Amino acid sequence: MTVDTHEDCLAKVEWREILTWLLAHFERKYDCTLHVDGDVLDEVRKHTVLSLGEYGLARPNIAKIAGVFSFWFRKLKPLSYSSNSSARYTAVNEYVGLVVGLALCEKYKADLGNSKFRIAAIPQRLLSDWVNSLRFHSHSPNSATMSFELITTGQTSVV
Repeated sequence: MTVDTHEDCLAKVEWREILTWLLAHFERKYDCTLHVDGDVLDEVRKHTVLSLGEYGLARPNIAKIAGVFSFWFRKLKPLSYSSNSSARYTAVNEYVGLVVGLALCEKYKADLGNSKFRIAAIPQRLLSDWVNSLRFHSHSPNSATMSFELITTGQTSVV
């Protein structure tokens, strides 16, 4: 699913639907209530589009879109817990941003040339390490796109 311009990159993917589903799942599983700051979420969308344009990705594939989206989601942190939530996971923005990105890659995997990609196939330890890295280490939109490209295309040979 390659798009024509960076301006419509997020308009053509169902990221809001995936986010809504994931938040409901997360709240049920962890017995908590999350608040989504709509203004910050709009800022995530805006910065995703701008970053894709700045990197010269006029026709980005879904891995690039997902990587940049995940980067800005974790950086701007649109999620917070409601005061009545007893369970709290401190890396909720990093986790949700990453899983939304991976879910986008799975949904549009034909764009990646890898019809076998599945989030469930990613080892839990790798996901945990990735979330921790997003929380505690420096990243850029470009590094995020490379990470998503590597993990979703299934290409491991460097020679």
